[in-house]
Amino acid sequence: NRADHTKQAKQRIRREVIHRLASGPKAHSELTEVHHVLPQRDNAVLSEEGKLIYPDDASGAALEEALDQVAERKSSRGRLAPDQWELRRWAWSEYDPAFFHTSLRSHQSAAENRPKTNHTSSGGSSSSPSRLKPQAYAPRPAPAHPSFQRIRRDLTSDATVLALVYRTLHVHCRKISTNGTSNRNMSDLRGKLAYEPEGMSETALARA
Repeated sequence: NRADHTKQAKQRIRREVIHRLASGPKAHSELTEVHHVLPQRDNAVLSEEGKLIYPDDASGAALEEALDQVAERKSSRGRLAPDQWELRRWAWSEYDPAFFHTSLRSHQSAAENRPKTNHTSSGGSSSSPSRLKPQAYAPRPAPAHPSFQRIRRDLTSDATVLALVYRTLHVHCRKISTNGTSNRNMSDLRGKLAYEPEGMSETALARA
């Protein structure tokens, strides 16, 4: 279906733009490189769509649309320096720390640039209203191709996969809770009973 493919191609270029900008503001010329990592079929579909919107720059129309959605243009102070595009604060909710088209160094820069979450103090007041609300570590994955929808469902409900994830989290949280140098409060952890020393079993996981 051409309409569905066009929609998915726009989502993919939007995702590429977000992860490019997560490591820091970029000039427009740097962002045009996102077309190099998109599949050729995506670029062809976006170019055809772009001809209807902006015939003079059909290939760049989709990029401009994505930038308008997730970025803000910042004017440069220098005369010869190009304007920079900066990621909007709300768009950080779509940033994935494991995105495969982003280098480790860029992910490290993104971790430093990412707005801090807004923690609530013991008195119930927020530490800073300008901060973001706590978010999931990674966003919801993009819709799977119809050919892979069944395998994604089966994989994420497989007992072996769930047990591996559980044991990984259990060991990690146990290290945090038993480390003398950590003051992290585990009392509000959802399903905390599963992370007790005697809770290393799938039965405890099911009860939690």
